[in-house]
Amino acid sequence: MRSIFLFLSILLSSIAVNAGELSQDDVDKVVKTAPAVVAWFEREKASLSEEALSMVGNATFEGGLHKAFGDAASQNSESMAVLESAATENGFSSYSEFANAADKAYSLLAVNTLMSTSASLISGEEVKNIFEYLEKEGLPADQKEKLQGYLPDMYERLNADPADLPIVLKNFDSFLIV
Repeated sequence: MRSIFLFLSILLSSIAVNAGELSQDDVDKVVKTAPAVVAWFEREKASLSEEALSMVGNATFEGGLHKAFGDAASQNSESMAVLESAATENGFSSYSEFANAADKAYSLLAVNTLMSTSASLISGEEVKNIFEYLEKEGLPADQKEKLQGYLPDMYERLNADPADLPIVLKNFDSFLIV
C-alpha cells in the first residue's frame, strides 16, 4: 500500500501539451518505465540538493513532476543516464518523452485520488474511482453536482486534460499495480 501511495504521490502531475493524445502505447510504456523512476528517486533523494527536492515537491502540486525529476537528475550525469536508460529501454525516445506521457496520465490519477477522498468524506463510503462513482445509480443529485463542480478546478490546478480520461480510466488498474 505504501508503494502505491508513494508511486502515485511521486507521479501526480502534468504538463499540458498535445491535449488528448495519450495513446495505449504511451500508457503501456509509462507503466513499464515508472517503477525504475520511483526506484531512482528512492535511491537518490538523500543526495539531491534542497533546491532540487523543493522543485520536486512543488511540482507534485503544481504539475510537471516528471519534468522536475529530469531537472533534478540533470544536475548529475549518472542520475540522468539512469532515467534516460529506463525511458529508452521501454520504448520512449528520451526521458523527456516519458515525462510528458507520465505527467499527463498521472495528473488524472491525482484528480481521481483527491476527488475520491472528498467523495469518501461526503458519502461516508470508500470511493476508489471518482469517475465511476459519479456514474453510480442512486447517487443523490446534490452530492453528484457538488463533486462534479470541483472537477474543473482540479483539472486546472493539476494541468490535467480530461480528453485523456478515457485511456487513463481504461488502464486505471494497471497504474495502481506498478
